[in-house]
Amino acid sequence: MRGGTPYLRWLSAAFSLVALCFLGATAFSEIEAREISAISESLSTNAMPSIEHLAMARAELRQVESLVDEYATTRDTASEALLSSILRAQARFHLEVDAYLVLPTYPGEDLARQQLRAAVAEVDAAFVTIRALMETGDHDRASPSFVRFSAACERATSVLLDDIRLNAEHGAAMGKQISTARRRSRLAALGFDTVSVAMTILIAVLLMRSVRGYTRLLQEHNELLALRADELEQFAGRVAHDIRNPIGAAVLSISSLQRRTMGDEKSQRFATRALSSLARASGILDGLLDFALAAARPSPETSALPAAAIREVMEDFTTAAAEQHIELRCAPLPEVALRCHPSILEVLVSNLVRNAIKYMGDGPDRRIVVRARDLGDAVRFEVEDTGVGVPESLHEAIFKPFVRGPVQDQQGVGLGLATVRRICDAHGGRAGVDPVAGRGSLFWFELPKAKPEAASGNGRP
Repeated sequence: MRGGTPYLRWLSAAFSLVALCFLGATAFSEIEAREISAISESLSTNAMPSIEHLAMARAELRQVESLVDEYATTRDTASEALLSSILRAQARFHLEVDAYLVLPTYPGEDLARQQLRAAVAEVDAAFVTIRALMETGDHDRASPSFVRFSAACERATSVLLDDIRLNAEHGAAMGKQISTARRRSRLAALGFDTVSVAMTILIAVLLMRSVRGYTRLLQEHNELLALRADELEQFAGRVAHDIRNPIGAAVLSISSLQRRTMGDEKSQRFATRALSSLARASGILDGLLDFALAAARPSPETSALPAAAIREVMEDFTTAAAEQHIELRCAPLPEVALRCHPSILEVLVSNLVRNAIKYMGDGPDRRIVVRARDLGDAVRFEVEDTGVGVPESLHEAIFKPFVRGPVQDQQGVGLGLATVRRICDAHGGRAGVDPVAGRGSLFWFELPKAKPEAASGNGRP
């Protein structure tokens, strides 16, 4: 196609770019999704649990501090129950702190954890001192220890708040990272989609131009074929006219010479051979002319009745079949009109009947039957014979030009069946051959029916 190569290059490039955009969008989305997944996992397994454990540790520390204050003013036996409550709250405080300390650390968190461990140790040491003094009943000396314990609790609370703030800052930073990654992913997807849409539009434009170019080229090709068909038809007509005249003149001259030399056996033999050669040349000319004209398309107004056309063919071949002791008969034909000229139908049936006579062979059963069947939208014509048959390997090849049957004939060039196939193709039909059980072959062709308005004016011109 003219200009087709640049279009193909652009189409290939556009398709490749679209494919790369899809791959790029998928790869980028996968990378961003992994980053978001990693950040989300860190939030759910580290930052949020850290804040939760630190907040619970702070609450438990407040509970411990409140209970110790109450313990400082207790002088009766209730102090034992209160001490048990303090120890349980202290155990819960340590449990929350330990749960936080086993989590992964963020940058800058190691120092905060060291400070927390020191503050917790200071709180524990102060409480041990208070408990020892209270158990010995030395309440006066225990009062300063309560002050030191409160100060240690305040420092531990401050460290806990610092750790909570640190993890909250990391959580906020990771939230921003997630937002940034999502924004990048949306922008990348938008960019890739924009490029893909642009390339798709470009592909559509190039395809439209390619289709228009191909359509234009196909139209030009069809016009050229039609022109060549017309030229071939005119050429075939001129050739037929120019060659038939000399052949006819030669036949007349040789026939006249043959009559004048009736007593000369040698001259009679030469004349007979010359007339046979001229008849063969005339047959070859007829085959070439039919094949040249076979591709002509039928006119929409043209129609033919099978009965009228086949009757002419049967009359033409009755004598030739009888001379070779062949029974030639025709089954009843459907009363329908076909979308073709009557002469076209005669050419089709004539070729098949002529072939059946030609390849009958020497068998005792010598019969040719012509029949037709109505298929609805088309009519199927069949010529069945009891001749030598056609090998299955040649069922398709014998419909090609210059291919002849297994018994080589001296009076043709192998265009009869090719003409049948070519005419059927030009008229929207089909042609073929089916094997026959025992001996012989069944050649067939199908032609579409004529439209009602065309069928009303059918018949031979």
